[in-house]
Amino acid sequence: MPERFPDELLFSWLSRSHVHYGSPDPVTFTRSLFGSKRMASSYDLPGNLRLLSSCLPTRTDLAAEMMLWEMTLFPYYAAFADRANRDAAMAALIEGEGAQGRALLGMNARSHKLSAFRFCPECRDEDIAEFGETYWRRAFQVEAALACPKHQRMLLASDCQLEGKYRFQAATRENCRDDAVPVSVATDAGVIERLARLTSAVQHLLVLPPAAMSRTELRDDYRRRFADVGIARMRGDKYSAALNQAMVEHWGGALACLGSQAEIDEKMPWPTRMATSSYGHSVVRHLLLRGLLDAAQDGRFGRDRPFGNGPWNCENPLAEHRGQPTIPTCKLGRSYAGGGRAGIFECCCGYVYTRRLMPDGSIKQPARQSWGPLLEPYLRECASNGLDASVVAVRLGCTPKTVRSLAAYYNLGTSVSRQVYRNSWVSTYVDGPRRRKSKPPATDGKKPVKRGRDWGAFDSDLAVRLAAANAEILSADPPIRVTLEALAARVEEWPAAISGNLHRMPQVAEFLRVAIETKLGWDTRRAQMIVPFLRANWDSLMKLERLRLLNSPGVRQRRAMDRASGDPW
Repeated sequence: MPERFPDELLFSWLSRSHVHYGSPDPVTFTRSLFGSKRMASSYDLPGNLRLLSSCLPTRTDLAAEMMLWEMTLFPYYAAFADRANRDAAMAALIEGEGAQGRALLGMNARSHKLSAFRFCPECRDEDIAEFGETYWRRAFQVEAALACPKHQRMLLASDCQLEGKYRFQAATRENCRDDAVPVSVATDAGVIERLARLTSAVQHLLVLPPAAMSRTELRDDYRRRFADVGIARMRGDKYSAALNQAMVEHWGGALACLGSQAEIDEKMPWPTRMATSSYGHSVVRHLLLRGLLDAAQDGRFGRDRPFGNGPWNCENPLAEHRGQPTIPTCKLGRSYAGGGRAGIFECCCGYVYTRRLMPDGSIKQPARQSWGPLLEPYLRECASNGLDASVVAVRLGCTPKTVRSLAAYYNLGTSVSRQVYRNSWVSTYVDGPRRRKSKPPATDGKKPVKRGRDWGAFDSDLAVRLAAANAEILSADPPIRVTLEALAARVEEWPAAISGNLHRMPQVAEFLRVAIETKLGWDTRRAQMIVPFLRANWDSLMKLERLRLLNSPGVRQRRAMDRASGDPW
C-alpha cells in the first residue's frame, strides 16, 4: 500500500492504491480488498471500516477508529452533533453501512454531497514536485471549502464527478486541469480572503473537533459568548437584528458564494434562530457564527463594545490589585433603572460591580453588586479590634448603616442601639470626637422625637398573628399553599418587610422556617386532601373532573401505591 499523505481522504488513498497495484478495474481491486465486488466506495463517510482494516496488510497499521477520525469527513459532519448520535454514527460507520451513519448525523442522501472533487492547482503542483503525484485533500471536499487558505485562490472543480455509484478515482494532472471551472465565482480579494479563512476553520475542525454538546447546550454556549464579546444585545428573550447585521458586515460577499446555507433571510434569519432556539443547523452556519465570535473576542471585529475592549480595573477596596486591569471580560445586560444597558464586571477575587450605559451615551460610575470572599475576614478582624463603623465605612467606600447590615448578616453580634450609639456597630465606644450631640427632650407644643421600633415586642406579636394566619390557610378548602406572601397578606404586612428584618425577629424567623411549605410538602398535603374526596365521590364525578384531580402532583402516585397494596379505587 502507498504512503499516506497529509490530510488525505481514505477514498484518495484507496484510489492511489488501486493505481499502484495496477488492477485492471475497480471491481477487481474491491474484490481483492473486501472479498466482494458489491462494496461501494464513498468519499465522505465510508462504511465497513472494521472489515477494511482487517483486510489491509498488517504493515499499514490502520485501525478502524483512526481511519474514521483522520481519513474521512466524520469529524466535520459530527462536530456539532450530540454525544448519543455521534457515538451511534461512529459505531454504524465502523461496523455497518455508511447510509446508517449518515442518517444518524441528520444528513440527507444528497444534500451534503459535492458534484465533483475540488482541488487547488498550486497545491497540485507542489504535491507532484514533492511526492511525485497529487491527491484529494479532506478539507477541500466539503461545501464550506471554496478557497485555498495557503495560496489565497479559489478552488477548482475536477473532472471526477461524484454522481451515481462512483468507483475509485485518483487525482492526476489530467483530471485536475488548469482551465477547470471554479467552484464559485469570486474576484474580490477581500471575499477570497474570507473564504480562505473559512477553509482554515474547516481544517481546524477536522483536526480538533469540539466536545460533544446537545443543541440546548450549544444555544446556551452561543448566548454566553454573545454576552462576553458584546456583539449582540438582548431584548426580552430575543436577540435584536444587530447580530444579523454583524454577520453580514463580517463575512461580506462570502455569504453569497456559499449559497442558500449561508443566505440570511430577513423574515427568518438563521443567526438569530441559532441564538434563540435549539433547532439543528448545518456545519457551515456553525463555522460562520463561530468565526464571527472569534473575531469579536480577539478585537478584530465588534460593533457593540460600549465599555471599551478591556481588560477593566478591579474596584475591590480590600484587594491588593485594586485599580489594576484584572477583569478580562464584560457581560452586557439590560438596565431596568432609567433605561439603557449595563455592563457587569466580575474579578477573580469575587468582587462584582456594574456600570450603566444611559440612553444619551453617558456611563455611570461603578455600582457594587458583590463583595467577594475577602469581606467576611476583614469584618471579623475589625470587630475583634473594636473599630468604629464609620472608620470601616471609609475603608469600604460605603455608609456606616451598610457596615452594620453586613455585620448583622455575618452574625457579628450587632446588638447596640442605633439611637444611642449611632456610629458604633460591635463596640460600646461612645467617647471621643466622633460622638454626636444628643437631641434635647421634646417639650410641649413641639413634635416629639421619633423613636425606633421595639423589635422584641413586634417579634412576639407578629409571631402570634402569623400562627393564626397559618391555621386559617391550613383549614382552607380548596387547599392553599403556605407561603410568605399568603401569610403576609393575612397579617397585613409587606413580605419584603418581613424577610428583610428576620435578623431582628428570631421568633418569626423560626416560625417561618417550620411553617412555609416546600414543593414536596405542598404536594403531599394536597394529595392527602384530594384522595379522600376522590374515594368518596369517584362514581358521581364527571370523567374530566376525575382526570383533573388525578393529574394533581402526588395523587396519581398515591393511587398507584394503594392499588399495589390491594386497595383499588
